[in-house]
Amino acid sequence: MIQNQVLVRWSVENDSTNFCRRGLASEQQIKSFGKVDVALTPIGGGRTMGPELAREVLAQLKPKIAIPMHHRDNPYLIKQFATGLKTQILKSDTLAVSKDALPPSPEIRVLQPRGAMSYE
Repeated sequence: MIQNQVLVRWSVENDSTNFCRRGLASEQQIKSFGKVDVALTPIGGGRTMGPELAREVLAQLKPKIAIPMHHRDNPYLIKQFATGLKTQILKSDTLAVSKDALPPSPEIRVLQPRGAMSYE
């Protein structure tokens, strides 16, 4: 259970698609976000959430797309975070998102930053 943790960077709605970049948040804060379509999710541990805690927050937030961040090109962290969830490993550092193209159930989309190693 996540309680009394606050590290929400920003939430913005664009063309009726709600994006949220966040770290730890209390259950009350998560409810106040409303529907989140795309969550930029830190999973690296250390100064950010680790993969297990990020999955717990993700389960509460229930976005349609989660994009892991701060994993330092570590495929082990990505695997820990994405286990059991539909996952797409993209060969791009860019993802175009529109309300009409959101998946019907939650998916992990792993972007590949320029110069990063392959995650496959």
